[in-house]
Amino acid sequence: MATYFRFLTLVSFKVFIEQGVDVAIIEVGLGGKYDATNVITPAVAGITSIGYDHIEILGDTLEKIAWQKAGIMKPNVITITSPQKESVLNTFIDVAKQVESPLFVSPTIHDFESFSQLEKIPLGLGGSHQQINAALALCLCDAWINRVKHPLGVGQYPLFIPTETQLQGLKECTYEGRAQIVSVPPVTFYLDGAHTDESIEFCANWFRDCMSGKIPSTPTREEMDYSDLDDEELIEIMNSSQQRNITREHTRVLLFNFTGMRDTAELLQPLANQADLFDHVIFCPNDSDKDSLTVKKTQMDEQQEQKMNMIKSVWEKISEKEGMVKPSINDALKWIWEQSKTSDMVSVLVTGSFYLVGDVLRKIHKMK
Repeated sequence: MATYFRFLTLVSFKVFIEQGVDVAIIEVGLGGKYDATNVITPAVAGITSIGYDHIEILGDTLEKIAWQKAGIMKPNVITITSPQKESVLNTFIDVAKQVESPLFVSPTIHDFESFSQLEKIPLGLGGSHQQINAALALCLCDAWINRVKHPLGVGQYPLFIPTETQLQGLKECTYEGRAQIVSVPPVTFYLDGAHTDESIEFCANWFRDCMSGKIPSTPTREEMDYSDLDDEELIEIMNSSQQRNITREHTRVLLFNFTGMRDTAELLQPLANQADLFDHVIFCPNDSDKDSLTVKKTQMDEQQEQKMNMIKSVWEKISEKEGMVKPSINDALKWIWEQSKTSDMVSVLVTGSFYLVGDVLRKIHKMK
């Protein structure tokens, strides 16, 4: 029986064919070589930065993971990769030679700026890691548009001047759950589904830049109306913040969880390295971990409680900073809104899992 993802992949191919789409951008679900999407021969293939992810399936070393990712390479089809660690790039080179795929490394966004004599290429998504992704996206677009046949080998993708349309696309690009800022006054949420040590490091740097003013903290929504909120507990949370007695200017909170098999210390280390960013740290289970999203659970089961306490323990050991466990997202939000009674501004970084980010966003969207 087909898995849900395989079924959706087949449905998407059928719809694309029936609708006669001009261009389909197909993102791999997991890995590459054995992924359901890897039944097509693309016009061009792209590989983003490699990190430790899904190690129980893809392998426990970067080289093993890279081999899986390189499985999307096809004979005589250009593959473009973001800059990678040497061991990862060497794996890509070996696979590219075996399947006879021309392999290129994308330039940096700063290379494009210098070559195009542009002071800055503005991006709709914040964070230095999005600069890496943007540069790769430009190269993939160029390779598809021009369909130039490149000889076999390895090298940097040739620089070119991006078109106005491409620059506008980068500027207007949005992605829910990635470097996303949502304001629900007096609380501002900074949401990023980073779930590898490398992406969490980028996320922590992005949050620091936002807090320092280096990156403008422009919300996705300036104001949100929560008058139609259908969750009684959330209504109570929002109403509780109406009476305020401000005693401090700014409170910064980390809300964290992760899913799957991960090295907890490795995942938390980038945040622990910048522990001074946070006044408080909260760990709570995802709603999506629970049996039903429609049945409200205010208590963790034994397995969830053990996991949250384990994450808290590791955090306190490597950061030398206290953390706390809340039994649900609603409980975490209730605690956060309590802080808003005494703080002029509350900033909350939500990261570690797309499930956590998605669950928090779902709560926020109820506040429209």
